[in-house]
Amino acid sequence: MSELYLSQLNYGFAGSGKSYEATSSFWDHEKNDFIRPGYWVVFGRESNKRITMPTVTLEQVAKGEYGQIKFGSPDLQSDEFSRKFSEFCRALYKANQGKVKKFEAIVVDGMSEFDLLYGTVHHNVYGDGNKFAKWDDLLGQFFSAFQILDPDEIKAHVVMTARVREVKKKTELITGDGDFIPTNYMPSVRGQFKTYMPHYFNLVTYYDTVTRLAQVNGKNQRVGVHQAHMVPEDDYLVKNNWEDLWVKAGHPGLLTNPTFNQILEIIKGL
Repeated sequence: MSELYLSQLNYGFAGSGKSYEATSSFWDHEKNDFIRPGYWVVFGRESNKRITMPTVTLEQVAKGEYGQIKFGSPDLQSDEFSRKFSEFCRALYKANQGKVKKFEAIVVDGMSEFDLLYGTVHHNVYGDGNKFAKWDDLLGQFFSAFQILDPDEIKAHVVMTARVREVKKKTELITGDGDFIPTNYMPSVRGQFKTYMPHYFNLVTYYDTVTRLAQVNGKNQRVGVHQAHMVPEDDYLVKNNWEDLWVKAGHPGLLTNPTFNQILEIIKGL
């Protein structure tokens, strides 16, 4: 039986735990050490200072070092960051084509930030003479990244994150409060790819945060609890290829503060 490599998209509001779970695919947040060799890609202003992973350059990656690698354009005047990201992805693909795998997980943190960064830089560098060019190029960038970061081809777990967007539901005329319009929550990217993106993942997981009373250093305190929605609900886009087996086995539709390995082990057990 071939090894199981997951492709997961975590999305949700700020502070909901999506990056924390994603990076737990290869980083132990308690021991501050690698569980398996991997890379954490961040774009632009995406960051999480709580995750104390070492930062590496492309040159260090070429030498076989692991950690966080950042791609950006601080002055928004160069699209070199997207070319470097593409080169990085191709290098990772080639690295794992031999008998010995060089890495086992990659996290691409911030597809929404990539979208905004690429769109703004494209406007600044190439102008808007062709109003469709930016969106066509953005679609091409997304499509290229998703093709080469196929878990089975790259032989590693692939976890991506996105922010959340609210989509108004189609409803009948509501009497009374005319401002009350229910919404659905979806991963946030712009252009044509916003409807395509969820199709590329085994798991699309919606994250949110609730507060609960807990004992902290002997005192009762309200603490934030991150929730991963693992089965579809009315208001959130959730995808789980193992949904029928997951439910039949009695696993909860809502996981509290999960790690990647906990989710992986549940799926392997199915």
